[in-house]
Amino acid sequence: MSKLVLNTDQNYQAAILGAIGTNMFRHLYVTDENGEESDAARDGDRSCALFVTSVLFLFGRIDAVRATVTSTVKSFEQSAHWTQTATPVAGDVVEYASSDGATTGHVGFFLNSNEVISNVSAQHTPAKHALVMEKNGAPVAFWHWCGDIEQGMSS
Repeated sequence: MSKLVLNTDQNYQAAILGAIGTNMFRHLYVTDENGEESDAARDGDRSCALFVTSVLFLFGRIDAVRATVTSTVKSFEQSAHWTQTATPVAGDVVEYASSDGATTGHVGFFLNSNEVISNVSAQHTPAKHALVMEKNGAPVAFWHWCGDIEQGMSS
């Protein structure tokens, strides 16, 4: 029997595109220090970091799934495997500033110079949309993975 080699980057891109329309990231149930339970993702309204970090975790590009943009960006800043880039490529993470100053911004996946896939609150699911967002404006950063592309995957 021949040995199979996983095409990790191709599978990564397929996972991002395949997430469009999924309900998988609509809920993230948590319990606070007072024992109060809640849905941190608010039925998909606040699921962008959950979506992005779930895909990154699946492919060994982040150490844990995260619920917030702040903790996601902090993990990139503290990692030797993530760097900001001025020339993003498909699959890089796009970071947006907050649209209202009260929230922590938004993240998604860069597709090309015109498109991103991220959780779209109005749809409660990942969807394609314009790179420059109506609410969040233009991206403030692009994050590029520069680690071992085979990390986390085996055949």
